[in-house]
Order: sequence, then structure tokens, then C-alpha cells
Amino acid sequence: MAVQLVADDTQSSAELAPLAQEIQRIAASVDATVGVALHHLESGSTVSVNGNQSFPLASTYKIPMAATGLHQADQGQLDLAQMIDIQPGDRVVSSVITHSLPHPGVSLSLTNLMDLMLRESDNTATDVFLRAVGGPGAVTQWLRSVDITELRVDRSTANLLLQFAGLPQPAAGQSYMDQWAALDGDPRLQVYFTDADTDAYRAFAADPQDQGTPNAMTGLLARLWQGDLLSPSSTQLLKDIMARCETGPERIPGQLPEGTPVAHKTGTIAGTANDAGVITLPGDQGHLVITVFIKDGFGAREDHERVIADIARVAYDFFATRDLVIQ
Repeated sequence: MAVQLVADDTQSSAELAPLAQEIQRIAASVDATVGVALHHLESGSTVSVNGNQSFPLASTYKIPMAATGLHQADQGQLDLAQMIDIQPGDRVVSSVITHSLPHPGVSLSLTNLMDLMLRESDNTATDVFLRAVGGPGAVTQWLRSVDITELRVDRSTANLLLQFAGLPQPAAGQSYMDQWAALDGDPRLQVYFTDADTDAYRAFAADPQDQGTPNAMTGLLARLWQGDLLSPSSTQLLKDIMARCETGPERIPGQLPEGTPVAHKTGTIAGTANDAGVITLPGDQGHLVITVFIKDGFGAREDHERVIADIARVAYDFFATRDLVIQ
């Protein structure tokens, strides 16, 4: 595994090495490729294991989508209070809107769509929000404008899922949800979305679309948290929503002391299990930005989630007990 250590004024690379070694040990406990990038905001200490390797982002790509929309709002190009009607053709699988509000007449503000996109990983909310900000190309363009080159957004969630499963676009007058409902019970779908040992997943993991590196995701989150990319109000809104994330309780938060504040966003598809976020350390120890991406994950998803949780815990313990210089 490729390891990178960047020390602050008080933390030598030699002192960071045991943490990197423990991360490597945990990562080796599963039959998967694991990438990790840690950055302590206040001191600048960084640990990266496979951090420059590319991984499918899955739903963690909703973080740069949200940031793009917030940037546009800061520039007066987008009104987050705008109400958007959810059309029948907008409905996608894995969506609170689709499953809990199945009847016509749903209208939500862009702020509420962004909230559902990040907090519940709602795919309908994601695709409607993504369309409002200008589509995948607008998100990648914004990332490049702030010098983030190792993250890219290429597809809506609907198109990503359709391509993953080898399905065509819906027929005229048919919604994405109608198309998936017609396949309900098809054993192929269960295999596609839970098993890494399929041609569909191997092709997905090798496809550069919607991929990124742990280092780039951690770098994006660090700059967002420090207020470098958005206005103070937009920065705070993003932090507040991600702090209420309801997916992945067994991932970054899974082994942390009860009550530890964590703002994060998960991503999952077949052999990919991801989580990226910010842990607030106790006392005056600051904040730890953490990204753990897993691909080619064979075996039980619970094992992959345990790896994410264990890495988060050893990183928490390391940085919570060090005498760090707060810059």
C-alpha cells in the first residue's frame, strides 16, 4: 500500500508512522482495496494510505454536488428557496421521496432537496438538485475551478444505476421508478447490487466516470470546513446538514465514543463501501477530516463497514491524545 505522511510542527513523520501501519493492518483484514486520507485541520498533519488511488465515489459524489449548488447560491446564480415540482419521470429508486411520497403533488425547495440528498442519500432529490445546478458537467467544472482535479461527476444517480445494471433508458412515458418496479424480484438486481464478483461490478469499478481519490475528497472537505470555498452561511448550512446524516451509522461513527460529533456522507454499491466526513475531537483537539473508500470488496458488507469504523477509531484515538500545534 502506498503511504504518505505529512507532519505538522510538533508531529514528526516517525510519530505518524504507527498510525499508518495500524491503518494498513486494519485494511488488510478484508479482501478489498482500501484507500484512506486523514487530515487534522488545526495542525495540518496528514496520513494517506492508497490516498492517490482512484475509487468509485458512489453517493459521496453528492458532497461536491451540494457544494456546487451552494457556490451558485453565493454568487446569486441559484435561489435555494426556489420550489421544484417533482415530476413522475424524476422518481428514482433508493429515495424517500419516491417511496414515502408516492402520489403526485410533491414540491420541495432546493434547500430541502439538498438536505434529503445528503442526509438520506435520496436519489430522486439528488437528480432534481443536480439538474438545477446545471448537471454533472457543472459540478466537475466547479471542482476544476477550485483546483480539485482528482474528483469527477459524470452521471445522475439514475443513469449511473441504469448503466451499472445494463439497462436502457426508460421508454417514453415511463419513469425510472416504473422501470425498476417492473424488475422487482429479478435475481440479477440483487446480485448486481450486493456482489463484487460480477462482470457488472468489475466494469463499474474500472470505469473512470464518477471516481475520485481519498486525498481529493479529504482535501475538498478540509477546504469546505475551513470556509475557503463558500460563504460563512453556506459553509454552516453544509456542516449542519452533514452532521444530521442518517446513513452509515456503522461506518465512521460506528466505534467512536458515544456523542462524538460526526458530519459525513456515505456511498455504497456492490463491492464499494465509502464514507467521508469530519470528526470533532474532544476538548480543544480540533477536527479530523477522514475519507475511507473501499472497492473490489468481496465478502460481507458488515466487514467493510467494520473496517471503516475501526480506521476512524484508531485515527480518533491518535489525534485526540496528541499535543498538537493549533495553527
